[in-house]
Amino acid sequence: MPGGNVVNLKTKGSRRPKVVTIYHNPASGISRQVLALLLASGEAPIVVEYLKTPPSPARLKYLARKMGVPVRRLFRKSVRFADFNLSNPKWTDDALLDFMSRAPELLVYPIVETPKGVRVCRPPDSVLPLLNAPVSDAVSSGILSADFTAEELNSSLHIVSQQRYDLLKDRGILMSHDQGPQKVIPFEHPGEGRRRAKPTPKGRQIDPKASEEIEFLLEGKSRRRDMLIEYLHLIQDKWGQISAAHLAALADEMKLAFAEVFEVATFYAHFDVVKEGAPDIAPVTIRVCDSLTCAMLGAEALMKELKNKAGPGVRVVRAPCVGRCDTAPAAEVGHNFVDHATVDNVLAALKQHDTHVHVPDYVEYESYIAQGGYTLLNSLRSGKTSKEDILKALESASLRGLGGAGFPTGRKWRAVLGEPGPRLMAINGDEGEPGTFKDRFYLETDPHRFIEGMLIGAHIVEAAEVYIYLRDEYPASREILAREIARLPAGGPTLHLRRGAGAYICGEESALLESIEGKRGMPRHKPPYPFQVGLFGLPTLINNVETLWWVRDIVEKGGEWWQAQGRNDRHGLRSYSVSGRVKNPGVKLAPAGVTITELIEEFCGGMADGHKFRAYLPGGASGGILPASMNDIPLDFGTLEKYGCFIGSAAVVVLSDKDDVKDAALNLMKFFEDESCGQCTPCRVGTQKAAALMETRAWNRDLLNELSQTMRDASICGLGQAASNPLTSVIKYFPEEFAPQEAAE
Repeated sequence: MPGGNVVNLKTKGSRRPKVVTIYHNPASGISRQVLALLLASGEAPIVVEYLKTPPSPARLKYLARKMGVPVRRLFRKSVRFADFNLSNPKWTDDALLDFMSRAPELLVYPIVETPKGVRVCRPPDSVLPLLNAPVSDAVSSGILSADFTAEELNSSLHIVSQQRYDLLKDRGILMSHDQGPQKVIPFEHPGEGRRRAKPTPKGRQIDPKASEEIEFLLEGKSRRRDMLIEYLHLIQDKWGQISAAHLAALADEMKLAFAEVFEVATFYAHFDVVKEGAPDIAPVTIRVCDSLTCAMLGAEALMKELKNKAGPGVRVVRAPCVGRCDTAPAAEVGHNFVDHATVDNVLAALKQHDTHVHVPDYVEYESYIAQGGYTLLNSLRSGKTSKEDILKALESASLRGLGGAGFPTGRKWRAVLGEPGPRLMAINGDEGEPGTFKDRFYLETDPHRFIEGMLIGAHIVEAAEVYIYLRDEYPASREILAREIARLPAGGPTLHLRRGAGAYICGEESALLESIEGKRGMPRHKPPYPFQVGLFGLPTLINNVETLWWVRDIVEKGGEWWQAQGRNDRHGLRSYSVSGRVKNPGVKLAPAGVTITELIEEFCGGMADGHKFRAYLPGGASGGILPASMNDIPLDFGTLEKYGCFIGSAAVVVLSDKDDVKDAALNLMKFFEDESCGQCTPCRVGTQKAAALMETRAWNRDLLNELSQTMRDASICGLGQAASNPLTSVIKYFPEEFAPQEAAE
């Protein structure tokens, strides 16, 4: 699906290997006639509107190359074209395309892409040779002599989605799949001849001061649609909130509907949108993590006391997992994370105005080079090492995606490479699964090992651009990546560092792509899959941070080295994020397949003093809960599923006899309730109902099990499908929790 906001109207019955796409501006009469001809041929096209979301420069360059025309041919020779002297040869194709992203009104001529080819359709009848089904002369003449409105064509799309010729009848062209074209009946608009009222401003009016501030804030920056979330961050960072006036000014500056910008801003938890007439947000915000590990270690009491003692001008709010479970409870003062937070050390940071990011020590570029860094990448780029060498090493190692899904890495890279270009790459650094912090650990200790793996992957799949999507809760990681990427030598793909905005759902790969495109993080329906139709509609390689971190070691040491690691008939290494009631929590690099007992005793120094091992989460919030009696299960892909659990991102949370497993399951369900994107009813309503049922003293286990099954069967993405795992685990493996209830019954 090519880049931009699109409406996919391909019918269920279609078996064409490729869809038909029209890129156009519906304000153009030529474009409307071309679209009408497509509809008349029975096509169900993908419609990409230039002004709503311009196609990416990479996509336009690809289309121009396919047509064999200069990039300038795509532009309208308007006054603005002349004003900027765009016909001057000094403008390179890349410069022209970048300018286009800031002035999409220059793109007006329709471009049609079908299995038969690509063409700039000017005049409109030049589209006829590209059509899969012919259009009679009478019909095409009727269409070319009519002046369709965009609204009429949009309403006709629903008719064409059935692939019948009975379309555009309101315009006087009545066609049928069986009877062929009928005569053209002249159309008279009911409003023709009436005097029009004097135009008056409609909708929200732009505040001049806010408009000036936004224009200054975005000076020199592209107005591309996919930059919306980045610009919302700029506003939030500068003013500590996003006012309605600034939101309207941003929408006007980016030529987007206010409602569209508003729905994006209010979707993400880290944007504080202030409605008209509402009081401003307090200058300083303290966020207290309320995820499971932090809750076990006193987060609720900490939050209540901070609210009482923080004083005026300070807002204290709860926050979902911030990825610092090894130093729980965690609090954030501004952008400064306070580990092992207490009322005293949080208020001390507040008093000292210590609200800035603290960047830890890490392996910098020069040190990484001294340790042999980028030797493999340079060898690959020079041709000494082949793509096949890299792919075979990854396949022989059986490296799998370490973000949770576990898809074989080598196979994924080959699949993306097998798709027609251009291709893109996206990095999933939205490590939001409660209990997980391994990616942050690697980014904040040895970032270039990840960067080299990323650049190797981009070279393999020939991705010209790479988008690194990093959760907003990791400001130190973002600062490190920004510094070190700037120190890389010239050449290679263009790297884009994008910030998340506090939405757990964006860890789902297709929701991540939507967010990078500047939209709400709503998971897409599959198929097509991202390796086929991904970011901006292009084939996209998506990898997790840790997966790429291991690429260099596996290739240099060989797949056999990786396979030789592991225990209990498992292979490889795993980075377990261990938190909870252990003496030494943290990221534990251990052989894949260790048991929970081995992990606690050998790598964590045993249980914390005064605590007896009772239960554990093997794979974060969605991975289920198992009792201490099931302590001999190898912790790896494929070993836990038969117990209703999974390893996921290897976030291991250890509970003791001091913890209530029902309370733990309720904490996790409330997290899923808060983080559901709301797109599908089974997840949105299911998590709400489940949390409400779990808050009662006596659980209705039959109803909860039925609700859980519905969520698993009918939810669109993994959030809703796995949200009930902790709940069903408690019902199945902790019967003692329900003994008093059964006695009462």
